[in-house]
Order: sequence, then C-alpha cells, then structure tokens
Amino acid sequence: MLTGAAYGGEVGDQYKVYDRPQNTGHIFMAIRPDLFVSAEAFRERMDTLVQRVHDCPKAAGFSEILVAGEPESRMEAQRRKHGIPYSTDELRSLLEEAAKAGIPPPPLLSQGLYRKFAQ
Repeated sequence: MLTGAAYGGEVGDQYKVYDRPQNTGHIFMAIRPDLFVSAEAFRERMDTLVQRVHDCPKAAGFSEILVAGEPESRMEAQRRKHGIPYSTDELRSLLEEAAKAGIPPPPLLSQGLYRKFAQ
C-alpha cells in the first residue's frame, strides 16, 4: 500500500502474464522496538510468537515449521563447521584467479585437493 504499486489480485503473475508489467512494489522498514516496549519484553514476545509458530500442526510430510531466518541460521552454522561447498568449476576458477594474482592456494588445496582441480 505504501509503495503505490498494485496489491492483492492486481499484481501481475510473473509466470503467466507477459502483456503488462507486474507492478509489484517493495518496501523495507527499520524500527526500534525499544521505543515501544523494553528490549527484554520484545525478546520475550518474539520468543512466544516463534514457539507458537513451531507448535502449529505440521502439514503432511513435514516434521517442523520454521520462521524467517531459521534455515539461514542453520546453514550458517553448518558452513562454519564444515566449510562452504564449491563445485569443481568454481574451485578451478578461484584457483586460476588466485594464481594470476600471485596468491597461493589455501593449505587444504595445496595438500592434494589442488592437484585434482588444477588439471
């Protein structure tokens, strides 16, 4: 509503409507919850909301309901523990650029993995 873009059924379907603009709009807003309630009260209320979402009945075939940020938080923890996976082409490209810049490959790559991708 605040952007002036279409809303509800007026937004074009990006998969089916090609003869007119979609007329979508986005707005991002930052607020300070502590202007309304204490930081502690806000955290408690958010924790309650998240727990209520988690406790909702799950759809068939699903074991949990996640809230915004939870999949990303899990992925971050996994990547911090196990590293970021790269495809062979990505590694090859990174190693080529590093070589052009005179940067040696990381230790793990120089201990064997590098030879596999440098071929």
